[in-house]
Amino acid sequence: MARGRKGAVRGFQRATEASRFASGQGLPGRVLASGAPEWTVDLAQVAGCWRASETGPGELRSAFGFPILVEKKVIGVLEFFSLDATQPNQEFLKLMAHVGAQLGQVILRQRAKEDLERARHAAESASYAKSDFLATMSHEIRTPMNSILGMADLLSETPLDPEQRDYVAIFRRSGTKLLGLINDILDLSKVESGRFELESIDFDLGAVMDKTIEIMLSPAQAKGLRLTCETSLEVPRRLTGDPERLHRS
Repeated sequence: MARGRKGAVRGFQRATEASRFASGQGLPGRVLASGAPEWTVDLAQVAGCWRASETGPGELRSAFGFPILVEKKVIGVLEFFSLDATQPNQEFLKLMAHVGAQLGQVILRQRAKEDLERARHAAESASYAKSDFLATMSHEIRTPMNSILGMADLLSETPLDPEQRDYVAIFRRSGTKLLGLINDILDLSKVESGRFELESIDFDLGAVMDKTIEIMLSPAQAKGLRLTCETSLEVPRRLTGDPERLHRS
Protein backbone atom coordinates (compact mmCIF):
# COMPACT_ATOMS: atom_id res chain seq x y z
CA MET A 1 0.00 0.00 0.00
CA ALA A 2 1.35 3.45 -0.88
CA ARG A 3 2.31 5.87 1.89
CA GLY A 4 -0.66 8.09 1.05
CA ARG A 5 -3.05 5.20 1.40
CA LYS A 6 -1.54 4.23 4.75
CA GLY A 7 -2.20 7.72 6.05
CA ALA A 8 -5.75 7.56 4.72
CA VAL A 9 -6.40 4.29 6.51
CA ARG A 10 -5.07 5.77 9.75
CA GLY A 11 -7.47 8.69 9.35
CA PHE A 12 -10.34 6.24 8.85
CA GLN A 13 -9.28 4.31 11.96
CA ARG A 14 -9.19 7.47 14.10
CA ALA A 15 -12.63 8.45 12.85
CA THR A 16 -13.99 4.99 13.68
CA GLU A 17 -12.57 4.98 17.22
CA ALA A 18 -14.12 8.40 17.89
CA SER A 19 -17.57 7.39 16.60
CA ARG A 20 -20.69 5.83 18.10
CA PHE A 21 -23.17 4.33 15.67
CA ALA A 22 -26.93 4.27 16.15
CA SER A 23 -29.08 1.47 14.74
CA GLY A 24 -29.33 1.82 10.96
CA GLN A 25 -26.51 4.40 10.71
CA GLY A 26 -23.65 3.46 8.44
CA LEU A 27 -22.44 -0.10 7.94
CA PRO A 28 -22.19 -0.95 11.68
CA GLY A 29 -25.66 0.48 12.27
CA ARG A 30 -27.14 -1.59 9.44
CA VAL A 31 -25.61 -4.78 10.86
CA LEU A 32 -26.81 -3.81 14.31
CA ALA A 33 -30.35 -3.27 13.02
CA SER A 34 -30.58 -6.43 10.90
CA GLY A 35 -28.54 -8.79 13.08
CA ALA A 36 -27.14 -10.25 9.84
CA PRO A 37 -24.03 -9.71 7.68
CA GLU A 38 -24.12 -6.72 5.32
CA TRP A 39 -22.09 -6.12 2.11
CA THR A 40 -21.58 -2.66 0.61
CA VAL A 41 -20.14 -2.44 -2.90
CA ASP A 42 -19.76 1.35 -2.94
CA LEU A 43 -19.50 3.13 0.41
CA ALA A 44 -20.09 6.50 -1.25
CA GLN A 45 -23.62 5.41 -2.12
CA VAL A 46 -24.56 4.44 1.47
CA ALA A 47 -26.10 7.04 3.75
CA GLY A 48 -24.21 7.44 7.02
CA CYS A 49 -20.89 6.04 5.73
CA TRP A 50 -19.22 9.43 6.29
CA ARG A 51 -16.05 7.79 7.66
CA ALA A 52 -15.01 6.94 4.10
CA SER A 53 -14.47 10.66 3.46
CA GLU A 54 -11.75 10.66 6.14
CA THR A 55 -9.56 8.60 3.82
CA GLY A 56 -9.76 10.98 0.89
CA PRO A 57 -11.82 10.77 -2.28
CA GLY A 58 -12.31 7.24 -3.55
CA GLU A 59 -9.88 5.54 -1.17
CA LEU A 60 -12.24 3.00 0.43
CA ARG A 61 -14.77 1.51 -1.96
CA SER A 62 -16.35 -1.73 -0.64
CA ALA A 63 -16.94 -3.18 2.81
CA PHE A 64 -18.72 -5.95 4.63
CA GLY A 65 -19.57 -6.40 8.29
CA PHE A 66 -21.01 -9.20 10.39
CA PRO A 67 -22.46 -9.29 13.89
CA ILE A 68 -21.15 -11.01 17.00
CA LEU A 69 -24.22 -12.61 18.55
CA VAL A 70 -24.72 -13.61 22.17
CA GLU A 71 -28.09 -15.22 22.85
CA LYS A 72 -29.45 -13.69 19.60
CA LYS A 73 -28.36 -10.21 20.67
CA VAL A 74 -25.77 -8.20 18.72
CA ILE A 75 -22.97 -7.23 21.09
CA GLY A 76 -20.46 -6.15 18.47
CA VAL A 77 -19.81 -5.70 14.75
CA LEU A 78 -16.68 -6.66 12.82
CA GLU A 79 -15.99 -4.66 9.66
CA PHE A 80 -13.68 -5.34 6.70
CA PHE A 81 -12.92 -2.86 3.91
CA SER A 82 -11.51 -2.98 0.39
CA LEU A 83 -9.78 -0.31 -1.65
CA ASP A 84 -11.41 -1.78 -4.74
CA ALA A 85 -15.05 -2.29 -5.68
CA THR A 86 -15.93 -5.88 -4.76
CA GLN A 87 -19.17 -7.67 -5.53
CA PRO A 88 -21.04 -9.55 -2.74
CA ASN A 89 -20.22 -13.19 -2.11
CA GLN A 90 -23.20 -14.83 -0.42
CA GLU A 91 -21.35 -18.00 0.56
CA PHE A 92 -18.69 -15.91 2.25
CA LEU A 93 -21.33 -13.90 4.11
CA LYS A 94 -22.94 -17.13 5.37
CA LEU A 95 -19.55 -18.32 6.56
CA MET A 96 -18.88 -15.06 8.41
CA ALA A 97 -22.34 -15.18 10.00
CA HIS A 98 -21.37 -18.58 11.40
CA VAL A 99 -18.03 -17.16 12.60
CA GLY A 100 -19.88 -14.32 14.39
CA ALA A 101 -22.15 -16.82 16.14
CA GLN A 102 -19.14 -18.87 17.24
CA LEU A 103 -17.37 -15.77 18.56
CA GLY A 104 -20.52 -15.04 20.57
CA GLN A 105 -20.37 -18.52 22.10
CA VAL A 106 -16.73 -17.96 23.05
CA ILE A 107 -17.64 -14.68 24.74
CA LEU A 108 -20.60 -16.35 26.49
CA ARG A 109 -18.38 -19.13 27.83
CA GLN A 110 -15.81 -16.59 28.97
CA ARG A 111 -18.49 -14.65 30.83
CA ALA A 112 -19.75 -17.84 32.46
CA LYS A 113 -16.19 -18.72 33.47
CA GLU A 114 -15.67 -15.27 34.98
CA ASP A 115 -19.01 -15.46 36.83
CA LEU A 116 -18.08 -18.89 38.18
CA GLU A 117 -14.69 -17.62 39.29
CA ARG A 118 -16.27 -14.66 41.08
CA ALA A 119 -18.78 -16.98 42.76
CA ARG A 120 -15.96 -19.30 43.84
CA HIS A 121 -13.98 -16.41 45.34
CA ALA A 122 -17.10 -15.16 47.13
CA ALA A 123 -17.82 -18.64 48.54
CA GLU A 124 -14.22 -19.06 49.68
CA SER A 125 -14.27 -15.63 51.34
CA ALA A 126 -17.55 -16.42 53.11
CA SER A 127 -16.24 -19.82 54.25
CA TYR A 128 -13.02 -18.26 55.54
CA ALA A 129 -14.95 -15.54 57.37
CA LYS A 130 -17.21 -18.14 58.99
CA SER A 131 -14.29 -20.34 60.04
CA ASP A 132 -12.42 -17.35 61.40
CA PHE A 133 -15.52 -16.27 63.35
CA LEU A 134 -16.01 -19.77 64.81
CA ALA A 135 -12.37 -20.02 65.79
CA THR A 136 -12.42 -16.61 67.48
CA MET A 137 -15.70 -17.18 69.33
CA SER A 138 -14.72 -20.69 70.40
CA HIS A 139 -11.47 -19.38 71.83
CA GLU A 140 -13.21 -16.50 73.62
CA ILE A 141 -15.74 -18.86 75.21
CA ARG A 142 -13.29 -21.64 76.03
CA THR A 143 -10.98 -19.40 78.05
CA PRO A 144 -13.55 -18.41 80.73
CA MET A 145 -15.02 -21.94 80.62
CA ASN A 146 -11.65 -23.40 81.63
CA SER A 147 -11.55 -20.94 84.54
CA ILE A 148 -15.03 -22.01 85.66
CA LEU A 149 -14.09 -25.67 85.54
CA GLY A 150 -10.91 -24.90 87.46
CA MET A 151 -12.94 -23.22 90.20
CA ALA A 152 -15.29 -26.23 90.26
CA ASP A 153 -12.29 -28.54 90.78
CA LEU A 154 -11.07 -26.39 93.67
CA LEU A 155 -14.55 -26.32 95.16
CA SER A 156 -14.79 -30.11 95.03
CA GLU A 157 -11.67 -30.32 97.22
CA THR A 158 -13.26 -28.28 100.02
CA PRO A 159 -15.43 -29.77 102.81
CA LEU A 160 -18.89 -30.36 101.30
CA ASP A 161 -21.93 -32.30 102.44
CA PRO A 162 -23.10 -35.11 100.11
CA GLU A 163 -25.79 -33.01 98.43
CA GLN A 164 -23.38 -30.16 97.72
CA ARG A 165 -20.82 -32.62 96.36
CA ASP A 166 -23.44 -34.00 93.96
CA TYR A 167 -24.21 -30.47 92.79
CA VAL A 168 -20.53 -29.76 92.14
CA ALA A 169 -20.17 -33.06 90.28
CA ILE A 170 -23.09 -32.17 88.02
CA PHE A 171 -21.60 -28.72 87.54
CA ARG A 172 -18.28 -30.21 86.52
CA ARG A 173 -19.82 -32.78 84.17
CA SER A 174 -22.03 -30.21 82.47
CA GLY A 175 -19.15 -27.76 82.15
CA THR A 176 -16.91 -30.47 80.70
CA LYS A 177 -19.61 -31.39 78.20
CA LEU A 178 -20.02 -27.75 77.18
CA LEU A 179 -16.26 -27.37 76.83
CA GLY A 180 -16.21 -30.46 74.63
CA LEU A 181 -18.88 -28.93 72.40
CA ILE A 182 -16.85 -25.73 72.12
CA ASN A 183 -13.79 -27.74 71.19
CA ASP A 184 -15.80 -29.57 68.52
CA ILE A 185 -16.81 -26.23 67.01
CA LEU A 186 -13.19 -25.13 67.06
CA ASP A 187 -12.17 -28.39 65.38
CA LEU A 188 -14.77 -27.84 62.67
CA SER A 189 -13.41 -24.39 61.92
CA LYS A 190 -9.89 -25.85 61.73
CA VAL A 191 -11.01 -28.57 59.32
CA GLU A 192 -12.66 -26.03 57.02
CA SER A 193 -9.61 -23.79 57.05
CA GLY A 194 -7.20 -26.69 56.52
CA ARG A 195 -5.44 -26.16 59.88
CA PHE A 196 -6.77 -29.25 61.69
CA GLU A 197 -4.11 -31.45 63.32
CA LEU A 198 -4.49 -34.59 65.44
CA GLU A 199 -2.27 -35.04 68.47
CA SER A 200 -0.12 -38.13 68.80
CA ILE A 201 0.61 -38.70 72.51
CA ASP A 202 0.65 -41.66 74.88
CA PHE A 203 -2.53 -42.02 76.97
CA ASP A 204 -4.38 -44.44 79.23
CA LEU A 205 -7.46 -45.84 77.50
CA GLY A 206 -9.07 -46.67 80.83
CA ALA A 207 -8.83 -43.04 81.96
CA VAL A 208 -10.42 -41.87 78.71
CA MET A 209 -13.25 -44.40 79.12
CA ASP A 210 -13.83 -43.32 82.73
CA LYS A 211 -14.01 -39.68 81.69
CA THR A 212 -16.49 -40.53 78.92
CA ILE A 213 -18.68 -42.54 81.29
CA GLU A 214 -18.62 -39.71 83.82
CA ILE A 215 -19.95 -37.29 81.19
CA MET A 216 -22.68 -39.67 80.02
CA LEU A 217 -23.73 -40.95 83.44
CA SER A 218 -25.94 -38.05 84.48
CA PRO A 219 -28.06 -37.96 81.27
CA ALA A 220 -28.45 -41.75 81.43
CA GLN A 221 -29.61 -41.68 85.06
CA ALA A 222 -32.03 -38.84 84.27
CA LYS A 223 -33.69 -41.17 81.73
CA GLY A 224 -33.75 -44.12 84.13
CA LEU A 225 -31.05 -46.00 82.24
CA ARG A 226 -28.22 -48.05 83.65
CA LEU A 227 -24.87 -47.23 82.09
CA THR A 228 -22.15 -49.87 82.12
CA CYS A 229 -18.78 -50.14 80.42
CA GLU A 230 -16.97 -53.40 79.71
CA THR A 231 -13.51 -53.57 78.19
CA SER A 232 -12.00 -56.76 76.84
CA LEU A 233 -8.76 -57.88 78.48
CA GLU A 234 -7.23 -58.06 75.01
CA VAL A 235 -7.57 -54.30 74.56
CA PRO A 236 -4.28 -52.58 75.45
CA ARG A 237 -4.41 -49.95 78.17
CA ARG A 238 -1.62 -47.77 76.82
CA LEU A 239 -2.21 -46.26 73.37
CA THR A 240 -0.85 -43.45 71.24
CA GLY A 241 -3.24 -40.94 69.71
CA ASP A 242 -5.47 -37.98 70.53
CA PRO A 243 -7.28 -38.78 73.80
CA GLU A 244 -9.33 -35.56 73.93
CA ARG A 245 -10.90 -36.05 70.53
CA LEU A 246 -11.29 -39.78 71.16
CA HIS A 247 -13.49 -39.35 74.20
CA ARG A 248 -15.53 -36.59 72.49
CA SER A 249 -16.21 -38.78 69.48
